[in-house]
Amino acid sequence: MCSMYDFLLNSDNMSNGLAQLFPSKLVWRKQLTPMVQFFFWQVLLGRVLTKNRLIHCGTLVNPICDLCNLLNEDIGHLFLHCPLALEVCSSVFSPRKSDLTLILCSDSVEEVLGNWPVSRGTVFGRRVWSMLPYSVLWVL
Repeated sequence: MCSMYDFLLNSDNMSNGLAQLFPSKLVWRKQLTPMVQFFFWQVLLGRVLTKNRLIHCGTLVNPICDLCNLLNEDIGHLFLHCPLALEVCSSVFSPRKSDLTLILCSDSVEEVLGNWPVSRGTVFGRRVWSMLPYSVLWVL
């Protein structure tokens, strides 16, 4: 898929500004399974079937998040601002509070993934650290 995306980037439509750039490096150039890549592709496109998305598509559902019963369920709330998501992130990132701050201050999943800090550990540690936000968001 990377090569097709690269082809589309170089097409005339892109040079005319008719198509919006998709952050392909955050999805297609990561060592993720195809199912996880597809999921994050949908997340970054805003196509995950949250309650707000279902309502937008014409389905009659209660928009309130079932996990917290506080706010409407959209992508930002579900993955970044829901108290349950924050609790999971807090427990995972407790040794590195500055990285938890990145999540708390972010408005989108794309912002979190794009600004994810680089680890200075071993090769294995750096690889695990770079996959951590994907793993945490995948299980939410």
